[in-house]
Amino acid sequence: MDRQSYIEQQFENFPFKLLGELINGWENAQSFGDVEMKLPGGFSGTTYVVTNPQRALDEHNPVIVKLYSNETRSGIPKEIDIVKILSDIKWGPHVYYVCDTFRIEQFQDARNMNIWEMRNPHYVEQIIMKLMDFDHHPEMIQKVQSYFDGKRLSTLDILKYEKYPKFIEKIPSIIEKIDADIYKDYKDIIMDMQKEWVDTNLVELIDQLFPEKYTDDDLVLSHNDCQQGNILVYRKDQAKIVIIDYEDTSFGPKFLDISSFLGCFMKDNEHPEPPYIKIYYENTISEWELRYYTEFYLKRYHQLYYKGDKSLDEYLIQESQKFYEDLICGIIFFNIYFGVWGITYLREEFTLNHSSFFTLAKNRILMNRYFMNQEFVKKVLDTRLIKKQII
Repeated sequence: MDRQSYIEQQFENFPFKLLGELINGWENAQSFGDVEMKLPGGFSGTTYVVTNPQRALDEHNPVIVKLYSNETRSGIPKEIDIVKILSDIKWGPHVYYVCDTFRIEQFQDARNMNIWEMRNPHYVEQIIMKLMDFDHHPEMIQKVQSYFDGKRLSTLDILKYEKYPKFIEKIPSIIEKIDADIYKDYKDIIMDMQKEWVDTNLVELIDQLFPEKYTDDDLVLSHNDCQQGNILVYRKDQAKIVIIDYEDTSFGPKFLDISSFLGCFMKDNEHPEPPYIKIYYENTISEWELRYYTEFYLKRYHQLYYKGDKSLDEYLIQESQKFYEDLICGIIFFNIYFGVWGITYLREEFTLNHSSFFTLAKNRILMNRYFMNQEFVKKVLDTRLIKKQII
């Protein structure tokens, strides 16, 4: 099935008349043939740009239609509630309509930020500030908490007790078929996965990386997926950005969300040639940057969210080294998290060498190896890990 036929199939029962009821100038949109559709891409393939060719392009043309799929985007109900709040407080695009199967929202005239821009200090500081404000927003904290039985479920625990067990269940069936042709390009990495993520006890490893026992009071929101494709730069004002896609939101210690972002600089998700992901090791975040952004974060945290009685200087002396080390361990954690996540989302109908999820897992292993081989990272792991382990 070609891409256009696939899109038409997805919108077979879509109520196009609703567009005219919601948006002035869209009254002519009565069927699929009255609009133009484009699927931007991404892992889930559920976001569409819908244009009305019979009206001028403006702030209400095109629009975005997001279809909901429990198979590929299981966090959709949670994201719906987050998006409503973001729309109401003007932190996100205006939402025209939302229901159980799709939502229609204002198109953002913006482009994906590339991985080289991500290290621009102006952008990094903006992203950190936006994540901090999101992570500490009381209404969103309360709403997301309702999806976890009133508790603040940490992303650390989600990996240990939900994602990792699914991964362990899936790996044996892959190992059984390791000599099949579809696995030939991945045989070495499959065996590495067995060695590094199965033979090594990842639950024990995570507990060593993060020995602190976190209570609900220690946990804030965590977007978890602030990386290329989910950070947009406005075309008409490139100093401004917006963060999108909140379906993976959960909770974590305050450093965790920042770790996910700072650890993704070396992976280009939009490479034009197969397998469409390319690693640029030279774009790995440095020790100097991590220490600089540690201080930047903690200064702003002390100003806006700190409830203790220590002065800024006292607070920085107490917290800086630990926060810096936590950021490093958080980067390692998210490489494992998304590698494991990629394998758990492998679809049976796709051959392995065409699976973007498997490519994601492979690249996260390679990223982790390189990052963990940096001298400043080794120093942190020497203090955190009880015994030598391979990741």
